[in-house]
Amino acid sequence: MLDLLLSDDTNPRSVAFQLARLGEHAEELPPVATGAALQPETEVLLRLTGLLRRADLTELGTRDVDGRLPALDAMLGEIVAGLADLSLSLTRNYLAHAAPPRLVTSA
Repeated sequence: MLDLLLSDDTNPRSVAFQLARLGEHAEELPPVATGAALQPETEVLLRLTGLLRRADLTELGTRDVDGRLPALDAMLGEIVAGLADLSLSLTRNYLAHAAPPRLVTSA
């Protein structure tokens, strides 16, 4: 089940499939002049994709004495945090074009 939901890149409902589609869309974005070798969005997506590829599905499916899945919880927490980083980067680089605040005075 974890393989199907996490790492099956042919399953449109899997995390791996969705990250791959996000990567394809990120490649279409105009570059942001950061001086870095990779765009910030690409870095985040590569980090998340690597996390999924390195995941040991047996370990992720192993329950502790309380019946919880701590390794799965930790990995999903990292993915959620990475997606929040991706959202922030996209907003900062492509959506937030507001001018800096100015002091308005009456003359």
